[in-house]
Amino acid sequence: VSIAFLGDIMPGGVISGKEEFVDDDILHYLSDFDLRIATLECAIGDCFEYDSMKMQGRMNIIYAKDIDIQKIEALNIDIAILANNHVFDLGIDGFLHTCELLDKCKILHCGAGMNLEEAAKPAVVEIKGKRICFFAYCQYNTPYVGYVPIATECSPGINPLDINKVV
Repeated sequence: VSIAFLGDIMPGGVISGKEEFVDDDILHYLSDFDLRIATLECAIGDCFEYDSMKMQGRMNIIYAKDIDIQKIEALNIDIAILANNHVFDLGIDGFLHTCELLDKCKILHCGAGMNLEEAAKPAVVEIKGKRICFFAYCQYNTPYVGYVPIATECSPGINPLDINKVV
C-alpha cells in the first residue's frame, strides 16, 4: 500500500474559488498513491462566527469557503486530519459544517470531535486486503500552537497529544 502524506493544506485564502490552484504534474504524481492523507489546517464555511476565544486573544483565524472543498476533492484526499489549531476557528457550528462537507465528499477524517471519544476515533480504511487505522493528535501546550480547544468527555475539541495514550 502506497501512502502520500501531504502535510498541512488550506484550500482558501488567495486561491479561494480559483480553478487552477495546483500543477497538473503534482496531481499526476498524487494519483499514483493508494491513499492521500493531509492535515486540513482550517475550518470550512461561508457564514459562521469566528471563534470567540481566538478573537479575544487577537489570534489568527484561518478558514476556507464552502466552494473550496472542491480543491480537496481535486487532490483526491482520502483522509483529512483535523487535529490542529484552526479546525475550530469558525466555532463549533463551523467545525460540524466542515465535517458534513467532508462526509458528503466521502473524505474520512479524524483527530477532532464533539467529545474526547469522538476526537480519538481513528479513520479506518480497507485497501488491498488490509485494514489500516490512522490516529491523529495535536500537540496543544506549546506557545507556537496558540489557542485550541481540547476535547473532553463532554466538550468538543481536538484529540490532545498524550504520548502514553499514543503508546
